[in-house]
Amino acid sequence: PLGTGNDLARALGWGAGFRPDQDVRAFLQEVVSSAPTVFDRWTVTATFTKSGEQRSWPMCNYCDVGISGRLTLNFHEARERNPS
Repeated sequence: PLGTGNDLARALGWGAGFRPDQDVRAFLQEVVSSAPTVFDRWTVTATFTKSGEQRSWPMCNYCDVGISGRLTLNFHEARERNPS
């Protein structure tokens, strides 16, 4: 999500993010009373060629289509054209 994660928050129904003027207690109460959501989660393990070291990271999967997909593709293509 271009590093923000806000599209995931929207997909989960949390809105675009926490607002500074939002009541923290009310926000936390919404979190506590929320319903669980099914979510794909797995671990990815990479082995570094030169050192042989292995590292693992938890990963989450969700699918987003529409304008955010187009924006992400445009961002990626611009970064490929101008890597510096």
